[in-house]
Amino acid sequence: MLWLHLHFYQLSLEHCAQASNSDDAWVVYHTPSNEIKQLNESAKKAGIDVGMGLAEAAALTAPLRIIDYCEQTERQLLNHLACCLYQCAAEITLIPPHSLAIRIDTLVRYYEGANNVWFSLKSLLNELAHKYHFASAWTPEAAEALARAQINTFYTHKDDIKKALYHLPLGCLLLSAKQRHALLRSGIKQVGQLFELSGTELGKRFDNALLQYLYACRGETYPQRIFYHPPEQFDDRISLPFEIENTQHLLPYVTKALQRMETFLRLRNITTQAIQLTLFYREANATELIIRKSTPYFSHSEWLQLITLKLSNLVLSAPVISVQFHAHGLEEITGQNEDFFNNRRHIFARQQLAGKLAARLGENSISTPKWPHDHRLHPDTKTLTHLAHDYQDLPGLRLKQPKLLSGAPKIEFGPVRVETAWWSDTKHKRDYYIAKNHHGQRMQVFRENNQWFISGWYL
Repeated sequence: MLWLHLHFYQLSLEHCAQASNSDDAWVVYHTPSNEIKQLNESAKKAGIDVGMGLAEAAALTAPLRIIDYCEQTERQLLNHLACCLYQCAAEITLIPPHSLAIRIDTLVRYYEGANNVWFSLKSLLNELAHKYHFASAWTPEAAEALARAQINTFYTHKDDIKKALYHLPLGCLLLSAKQRHALLRSGIKQVGQLFELSGTELGKRFDNALLQYLYACRGETYPQRIFYHPPEQFDDRISLPFEIENTQHLLPYVTKALQRMETFLRLRNITTQAIQLTLFYREANATELIIRKSTPYFSHSEWLQLITLKLSNLVLSAPVISVQFHAHGLEEITGQNEDFFNNRRHIFARQQLAGKLAARLGENSISTPKWPHDHRLHPDTKTLTHLAHDYQDLPGLRLKQPKLLSGAPKIEFGPVRVETAWWSDTKHKRDYYIAKNHHGQRMQVFRENNQWFISGWYL
């Protein structure tokens, strides 16, 4: 067997949109134990550490932004992650509140190699933009011990796993303070020393539950697992990290929920025509909003436009503490919506291809192209970036630098005007056309300073 353990150590902090886009010191604070659970880089630079009390942390920096720790919220976020990772792997075990284990060996044949499985999972995790520690081993227990030590290595050979485990300190195992203290008094400081003890010696010192755990860490037993199964209906409730009084501040959380809904619908080859959005308050009655479309959609960007318009006219009766989403009227995609199904297949094919390329060429040789956010011609690089995201008639091949047009091609489409940077002193305005030359090749062209330029070619 081969299992991968993922420990998401900043779920609550990443859930807070303001903390993700701030240079201030942010911490996640657990009131009952009076300790800091999570912190961002600014807080770490100020000298704050996990496990520190609030008073000590507040004395190190000001201002200190605080998020109340909620285990239920982290469990919900962990379920969302499992649902997303279900695209790549089916045997996923949740380890609440912020860890999960994925069985790898059953996927090796499908992905043509364990490293290809890991590359596909890692690519998806990078898209989700969560921070995590990871490790792989023969059982989830052994992988968790390595991940707790922040090994961050994907092992595929037993000898490498054994060597890494044997050098771990005892603190990486799930032992109680009393058990750890007793072992230290006996001169056992590393996991390897504990693993070398015979079953008879272990039976004298530990109860059956701990014995089973140690045997699992050594790879001698394989306890049964309860695997994650995604729900049949999309029902997502978001507990906000703090009360929100402005509907515009809800949009980052709404966007994340809609992205999860898109993944949910795409994997099941279904769409929805209505979303029920419920806003919950601490004391006032909840507000229910129904957002409908004339035709079924799955794209989160389509729904976000409607919800943004709906929220812009809404006056909140009280600060919002949580938001619930429910997709109504789920419909299976028919033959008229073949593009939707093809898109779903394309995602899996891309992951498999990326894994094979990484295995052949190395991960450093693989990169993912992304469109920039502005179409302007940057003075420093003289590189033409792309049009606005909503403009769909983009050429497949974009030139790094516009090329002077020769000849007299025929204009087939246009103009499409793109104007941006109106907020700055150097605003830009440009009209784009689709032209066809005498060879039958189509290109994207524009005119500037009484000259015509080519910015890309249509494949």
